[in-house]
Order: sequence, then C-alpha cells, then structure tokens
Amino acid sequence: ARTAPSTLSTSSMSVDLVLGPAAVVRVIQDWLRDDLDDSSVQRWASFVRRGYLETTEQVACAPIKIEFVAKHEETISAIISRLDELGDAIDGVVTDAEKRDMVATLERLIE
Repeated sequence: ARTAPSTLSTSSMSVDLVLGPAAVVRVIQDWLRDDLDDSSVQRWASFVRRGYLETTEQVACAPIKIEFVAKHEETISAIISRLDELGDAIDGVVTDAEKRDMVATLERLIE
C-alpha cells in the first residue's frame, strides 16, 4: 500500500495549493482498490484539512494552506471531513458503497 498520495497541484499564479475533485477521486479510487488503507486515507484527509501531519513529537511548524476549488469547496470539504473521521468511535467506518457514492458525487464536478 502506498503511504502518501501525491494529488495536490499548484496554481501558476500563486504558491497556494488547490485541491480539486479529481484529486479526491484518485485517493478514494486507490482506497477502493486497497492501494491505500484506512489509516493512510485518514492521515491524508487530516493533512488536507489542517495543513500539517499530526505527530506525537512537539514540533513547531506553520501549517500549509490548502484551498479547495472555490466552486466545489462545500462538497470537497464535506467529503474530506468525512474521510478525516475514519477510525473514530462514532461514524469511523466508510463502506465501499459510501466510497463509490463519494466518487460519483465528485466525478459530476469534474470538468
């Protein structure tokens, strides 16, 4: 299993990172194929939401600002939030059917 999907792209006009629906689709499809495990997907989603990786070490770092494609921000944000819940005691399991629904929702946004 891969440990960290490379799915972010940078804007040519800016140094900001922008995450679009196609990148999230790639992660979920890799997960559906078992190329990624739940823990890797949860860590990726947490990084995308917060801009840093959670660690047990006390390390000072400035978070990386990751934006979502503006016109799809609400949908992408909701799915990333759901993926960040993986492993939680409540709602911490995502079924393959839910994964496929996420992919279908995001694929409708890809232009």
